[in-house]
Amino acid sequence: MADIMTAAPAARGRRRFTDSDILNALRAAYQETGRVPTVASWRAEGRSPSPMSIFVRFGSWSEALRMAGLPVSGRSAGIPVRRARTRERHLAILREVGASHGGPITMKRWDTEGIRPAAHTIVIRFRGWRRAWEAAGFAWRREGRDRISDDEILARMREATARAGRALTVKEWDRAGLLPSASTIARRFGSWPAAWRAAGVGHPRDSSARLEAARARLKAGGLTAAERRALEAVIATGSESAAAQRLGVTRQAVSFAVLRALRRPAPAA
Repeated sequence: MADIMTAAPAARGRRRFTDSDILNALRAAYQETGRVPTVASWRAEGRSPSPMSIFVRFGSWSEALRMAGLPVSGRSAGIPVRRARTRERHLAILREVGASHGGPITMKRWDTEGIRPAAHTIVIRFRGWRRAWEAAGFAWRREGRDRISDDEILARMREATARAGRALTVKEWDRAGLLPSASTIARRFGSWPAAWRAAGVGHPRDSSARLEAARARLKAGGLTAAERRALEAVIATGSESAAAQRLGVTRQAVSFAVLRALRRPAPAA
C-alpha cells in the first residue's frame, strides 16, 4: 500500500492504477490521518494518483469516497458541493466555443480564455476532452493531424508579435494557448529561433538579434550592475559562453542576467 500512497512523480505517468488501487489508497489515507481525505489534503500530502485521475475514473471525488465506504459530507471533496450543469448546457457551450474558434480547442486554451465551466468539469462530465467535443458534434482533430501550412504558422507568429510587440518565448506562446504548440513549430522549422527568423522577426535567442538587442538595452540604461556587466561582456565577446569565461561565472548566470536585462522595461525617456 505504501507504494500506492507515495509513488514518485516520475512513476505516476507510467503506472496504471486500477479502481481497487484508488479505493484502497483513499481508505489508507483515512486510516493514517483519521479524517476523510479532501482534494486539498490529497495534493498537499503528495498522494497518487492525481485528483483529476480520480475525478475522471469515478465521476466525482464524493463518489470515489462513497465507493471506498468513507463518510461523505457537504464539503468532503474540498470544494463546495454545487448543482452540476446539465449535459445539454455543457454541449451548448461546447458548440458555441467551437463555432467561434473554428473547431475544438485545447484544455489549456479553454481555461486561459476563462471559459466556464472549467475544462476539468467538461472532462468529468463526458469522461474525456475528446469525447466532449465529439458529443457536441465536432470531428476531433489532434494537433498535427490536420496539418497547418507553414505560411499559416508564420502568419500566426507575426500576429502574436504585433500584439506583444516582440517575439514570444516558448513558455509565453504555450501559456497563451496559441496553436500549433511551440514544440510543433520548432520541429517544423528546425528550432524556435529559426521559426521567428522565417517569420521575419528577430528572436532574442538568435545570436545577431540578441547582440543587437543587448546593445540597445545597454544604451537605454536602468539596469542592475550584474545585468550591465553581463551585457557589456556579451557585446565585447560576441557570445554568452565567452562572456562567462571573461567574467569567471557560469554561462547560465550570464544567460539569466541577459534575459532579465532584455525583459526589464527601459526607463522612460
